[in-house]
Amino acid sequence: MTNPTPTTAGPPAPTVGAAQAGADVALYTTSVNSRVAAVTLAALAEFTTRQGWTVVHQAYGFTPLHVPARLRTGWRTVAQLLDRGRAAGLVVPAEHEIARNPSEGAPKLPGLPSGLHGR
Repeated sequence: MTNPTPTTAGPPAPTVGAAQAGADVALYTTSVNSRVAAVTLAALAEFTTRQGWTVVHQAYGFTPLHVPARLRTGWRTVAQLLDRGRAAGLVVPAEHEIARNPSEGAPKLPGLPSGLHGR
């Protein structure tokens, strides 16, 4: 699931996948600046609320995007929530937040059907 109006430059990203109203979701973004990350997470939280979902965790990372997502502390926390069933979905502003490049694609998330990730 992605925010249909990214807070970063670029074309709008579609919502991928669907979750039931009231679903528990985690929010994740990356940034080199905590203020920018906070603004992005606030926009994602607003989008999440409009969808009828409940935010159970918000995380961001300062780790550069060339580092694989699985090595980023904030991302590992989100992946653990998904793996343990504490979150049913993930909301990110764009796929590049969880994939180093388009050819890599988003990681397969434990507990989520293929395709429930950003683009």
